Amino acid sequence: MNAFDPDGYLGLALRLKQEGKARFLAISTHRTPIGVRAIQSGVIDAVMFPVNAAHDLFPGDRGLDLMWRKDPYWEQSEGGAGPAKDRSGFTLACQQNDIGIIAMKPYAGGLLLKEGVVLDFLRGKDVEHPGGLSLTPVQCLSHVLSRPGISAALPGCGNPRELEAALAYLEAGGEERDFSAIDANALWKLERRCVYCNHCLPCPEAINVGGLIKLLDSEEHHRDARVRTAYDALAHKASDCTECGICVERCPFGVDVPARIHRAVEVFSA
Repeated sequence: MNAFDPDGYLGLALRLKQEGKARFLAISTHRTPIGVRAIQSGVIDAVMFPVNAAHDLFPGDRGLDLMWRKDPYWEQSEGGAGPAKDRSGFTLACQQNDIGIIAMKPYAGGLLLKEGVVLDFLRGKDVEHPGGLSLTPVQCLSHVLSRPGISAALPGCGNPRELEAALAYLEAGGEERDFSAIDANALWKLERRCVYCNHCLPCPEAINVGGLIKLLDSEEHHRDARVRTAYDALAHKASDCTECGICVERCPFGVDVPARIHRAVEVFSA
């Protein structure tokens, strides 16, 4: 069902607001075209949208959250993928139309943190992320909240200590909040690390490369039966790869895709 259908979800939301059961209407999306439609509807008060230093520099609009399964939501907006400047234009449009932006994914799924783990900052570990990223949760939040049109940042906290790491922003000084390390060259820091953007597609063997590597990363990080079940359900698996090299040529981050595909065969065949 179309979220903006006046006889569907939108109609229901407007009725609830009219009845006094809802004060404001908001929508959550990872896609700029959907966000633009929210603005154009004239009835949305806030949008929850991914904002972070890595996502803002991606060459496309799919970002970190493209899942391996297609659904009507993605199919509806697939043609609307746009560059980072479109996302910036969207946030500015929200500001001009007095629409609040609730920024999600401020840590870019952990890619911007040392080892991708919030707790390392609280433990005082002197470690570096393999991809060369070394921002703190405070720096990530500072960057997000400095963006035009952002009303609030919504970091994901899995436990009380991660919540403490986020709340540290409130008492942090100027030096702790300084995110000047983020510059025009920040994109290179993601080199050789798959961010599931799927710019490598289409694959001649119809492998969903980004989705497959996302499953591999999940399995290597924390074994979970649900991940293996999701992999088993894939119509085209890692073993279907013919090493044609097209994905390597297209990848904007220099990922050794065949190596990750080989690793997926090893992991999911074990």
